[in-house]
Amino acid sequence: SRGLIRAKCDLLLAVSSSFDNVTPGLASSLHDTLKLSRECSVLSLNDACTGFVKSLNIAVSMVASGLAKDVLAVLADTYSAFYSVGDIAVSTLFSDGASSFLVSKSRPVGFPGAAPIKFEAVSNSSATAGHLRSILEISKDAGSTAEFPSLRMSGGAVYGFVLAQAPTVVSNLVEKTGLIEEEKIR
Repeated sequence: SRGLIRAKCDLLLAVSSSFDNVTPGLASSLHDTLKLSRECSVLSLNDACTGFVKSLNIAVSMVASGLAKDVLAVLADTYSAFYSVGDIAVSTLFSDGASSFLVSKSRPVGFPGAAPIKFEAVSNSSATAGHLRSILEISKDAGSTAEFPSLRMSGGAVYGFVLAQAPTVVSNLVEKTGLIEEEKIR
């Protein structure tokens, strides 16, 4: 099945917030590692928590628009490089991991378990708050060395942000799907 993906993939989408190269990004490195064809385009995204949802939306949009037929998305992070194991503010929540998925215009041949899935975005709620970026960040500053950026999080502030956004997100989802709210959100 790897050879099949290698032959069909016309867009490689790579998402990471911990890749150590500014440019070229992770997609370029993976393109070489996976030995993808020269006709396969690459796109690197620097994202964390919402990376899966954003990459799925991009992959589906690229296929639906006809700009790509087969999009391989790879999400990978190595957060353990950015914190001390003893830092319980972040070490209990962040770890290393990777996943991938393929979005294809046609049913993938050679993948016996693969079945077409209809994907529809019913709500797009990206409550972006750039002014709050310091409550969860990986950066090189006074708290890190030049070679070793650090991951810092203000758990209470992140939790407060999520709680403040939840009512709007749920209300939008209820409205767009036609579901009935059982209980009013406060």
